[in-house]
Amino acid sequence: MARMKGRLVMSIDTVETARETGVALSVPSGALRHMLAVAPVFTGEFESISGVCLEYDTGVFRVAATDRFRLAVGELRGEHVTPRDVEPGRIVVPGKACADIAKALPKGKGKDDLPVSVLVLDRMLTVTVPGEWSRTINALDVSFPDYRALVKMPEGTPSDTFGLNPHYMADAAKLVTGKTQPIKWHIGGERSALLGETTSPVGRTEVSWQYLLMQVTLGK
Repeated sequence: MARMKGRLVMSIDTVETARETGVALSVPSGALRHMLAVAPVFTGEFESISGVCLEYDTGVFRVAATDRFRLAVGELRGEHVTPRDVEPGRIVVPGKACADIAKALPKGKGKDDLPVSVLVLDRMLTVTVPGEWSRTINALDVSFPDYRALVKMPEGTPSDTFGLNPHYMADAAKLVTGKTQPIKWHIGGERSALLGETTSPVGRTEVSWQYLLMQVTLGK
């Protein structure tokens, strides 16, 4: 291993050896770039919420981020994403490191569908562009909140008056890849939450997003 510009870099041979004991995912470059670039926008300043949670299950790769006022969850599905016998798991890594990797991933005509290796091993995440580069980042020693119940909008009567942070609403535009891509909004629940859902095409794949916003107190 070697360090380059402050980051731990693994050789391609090291990555191939690590596959035998780690969890190896295959994610299209465009989808991974989109997910790792968008998720850090929704992280918080404190260490406990400064990370992006990366989850994997059979045929599923997911990112989640929250600053306690909002929550964004991106999901990519496909049989090629994970090994068939993969055990569900997750790792939380620094949001800034995710953003840095997103900037380095291949971009341009014909490159969105290039397969990129994502390896989880011993509390480390390694992203490899075959034949080009490999970068490893250490996991954060934090517990990411259980968000699954939050993105399932409970039944309830919608509020007549609803207050939202306008800057958080503007960040919803970062979830979509097309200028005319719609976001479907659901309003309801006892806490009057706003849940947005959209699907963003990237190359030949699609990333599904859910964006949860909590209301703010309105002045009289």
